[in-house]
Amino acid sequence: MKYLPLSMIVLCLAACSSPQKKADNTDTVTRPDTAKQDTLKAKNSKPLVISSYCFLHRQGKDSTRVEFTVVNNYVQGLMDWFPYEKDGRSGVIEGTLKNDTLHAVWSYAQERTKDTMKVEFLLKSPTDLRQKPLIANMKNGRQQTDVKAGYTVLYKPSSRSHR
Repeated sequence: MKYLPLSMIVLCLAACSSPQKKADNTDTVTRPDTAKQDTLKAKNSKPLVISSYCFLHRQGKDSTRVEFTVVNNYVQGLMDWFPYEKDGRSGVIEGTLKNDTLHAVWSYAQERTKDTMKVEFLLKSPTDLRQKPLIANMKNGRQQTDVKAGYTVLYKPSSRSHR
């Protein structure tokens, strides 16, 4: 009788630490991951197309660098504007490439102030990038893309190290 509680405790410990129970827990943990991976593979069944680009635009002593990678139609990269004797803007661009038009948002910092701006490019070939120009919005005093203009800002292919 006095061994009954002790034997119950030992029995419970043995049941909780049985190899079959551990295998079931392991299967439960790995099965959702496997199912998740299978689902992702099915959704992304088309092969990945990855392209990287680096361009430079010079206007007098000012320069703008655009460097980005395209994965299928998703675009992410860097855009830096280096004006002569002024504070520049450096940040990231993120957007989509549809046909040959790149619609992106440039999230940048200038003089410790963070801001965003929509930018639009035309990627005619791996060596031909064009941008719609920026204009001043007189109502808010900020620059913005001139959506009515053509792609008049021409970029040339460049290496990744310049300023």
